[in-house]
Amino acid sequence: MPGFTTVRGRRRLRACRGGWTLAALVAAICIAPAMAASSPSAVQGVHLLPAGNRVSVVVQLDRTVAATPVSVSDKDAFVVDIGPVQTAAVAAVLRPSTSRLVREVRIDPLTNAAHQSIVRVRVKLQTRAAGSVRVADARVYLDFSPATQPAPPMNAAVASANTPLPAPAEKAPRSGTPQLPGSVDVPTTVLDQARVLANVPDVKALVDLRAKAARRAGDPARLKQELAQIDEYLAEAQRLQLEKDARLFRAHQHEDYLAVLRRAAADLDEIGGMLKSTTLTAGELSGIRAKAVQITSRLHAAPAPSQAGQQHTALCAAADETVSALAAGVTADPRGIASTALASIERTRAAVTAGIAAASDPHSN
Repeated sequence: MPGFTTVRGRRRLRACRGGWTLAALVAAICIAPAMAASSPSAVQGVHLLPAGNRVSVVVQLDRTVAATPVSVSDKDAFVVDIGPVQTAAVAAVLRPSTSRLVREVRIDPLTNAAHQSIVRVRVKLQTRAAGSVRVADARVYLDFSPATQPAPPMNAAVASANTPLPAPAEKAPRSGTPQLPGSVDVPTTVLDQARVLANVPDVKALVDLRAKAARRAGDPARLKQELAQIDEYLAEAQRLQLEKDARLFRAHQHEDYLAVLRRAAADLDEIGGMLKSTTLTAGELSGIRAKAVQITSRLHAAPAPSQAGQQHTALCAAADETVSALAAGVTADPRGIASTALASIERTRAAVTAGIAAASDPHSN
């Protein structure tokens, strides 16, 4: 994945293998969570999912939402309002260092006319591209593909997993997209083509195929039946595409979770070594506790994969215990409390190791 430049006046941003993230407490938080526990935000993470010549910007929310495209004068921008949300988003700007289509993603908290909190996502594009929006539970997909001719209005209708997309104006076939014959006279040929495209799946090519079929002259009743069958293939293609995107999204989240745990393990080793010092002062102990609070915040905010749920709960509890042990040492004899805190850190370190093992097990579901 490409890295990001830091934008002044916004949250610091960081990228790791698998996607994008917004970091709150520390600059080194890996992809999701977007915000640490002390800075709640409706936006839990922002990810970039490339798929061939298409790319999707995925916004992970804290609950199921609706998304509405917003008409803007900027031809190279795609804007979507998400919400209403219960928790306001934290403003941020993400800039990938290498992306053929996406130049920048901006997250802004807004309030609508009903005084409800919403999230505005503005994607600045490197070049003209066709854009659309899909919503799958708590994830909003902003899909982009290169335009081979002047792009249509950027703000397309929002699609869901079960709703066929409207037919757009016909455009030149994209590279890599199965090309349709110049004219289709036999209905079964159209349906065969639709079935092939549904199995790919290629939603965009299916939309183009439906638009072409709808313009053909012929028996209205037969045409209506044919279009209904194409719509079924289109719905199936959308379902398969969402499944593919969800698998890719989960894979990215899994890698992000492991990155958070590996960083926590390294940080715990570091502060464990510091606690072994025979000249530990109250000031140094206070700094160790602050670092432990950062580690604990990251662990609590990290979304654990399903197979690591039990271990994640245990390691968060162990991290809380470490923070409490270190807090007692701030007002007590630092050297006297060090051994107790060190034992707590070792238990947390063991719990983190167990969490990494559980999340890495390919046979767990």
